[in-house]
Amino acid sequence: MNAGYRRILVAIDDSHAAQRALGEGIDIAQAPGGELRIIHVLEGQSIALTFNPYARYYTRDLVRQLRQAGAELLARAASRVRAAGVVAETVLCDSQGRPVEERILELARAWPANLIVMGTHGRRGVGRALLGCCAEGVIRQSNVPVLLARAA
Repeated sequence: MNAGYRRILVAIDDSHAAQRALGEGIDIAQAPGGELRIIHVLEGQSIALTFNPYARYYTRDLVRQLRQAGAELLARAASRVRAAGVVAETVLCDSQGRPVEERILELARAWPANLIVMGTHGRRGVGRALLGCCAEGVIRQSNVPVLLARAA
């Protein structure tokens, strides 16, 4: 399937769909010269809680826990990638108050990636309207191909 995809950005969270996306990214990156950049974006709503003056202690602790969980998620992903013999680096970043899909696209452009791989939950209707769809936002705005992996 590798159509010249050498720099593959895989955006992950802790979902089954993201783990499937990571597997797809690993498969594609196993071609000669393939490399992965695995990213996890901490969502703006979570980070914005640190500005709540009434809960400063609790939100600081929450942000610390979110960062730790993100770092652990990326460490597990990196271990899986290394076991497959693929070159990879990991990036943990904040959404900086913007939609997660904007940060994913910004990181893809800056690297620069020539393929974005991510999971999708496949929500429809009200669930999608209420929760948003990061994958859809990436697809609509990306200037490189996007591969979506749904949870089985």
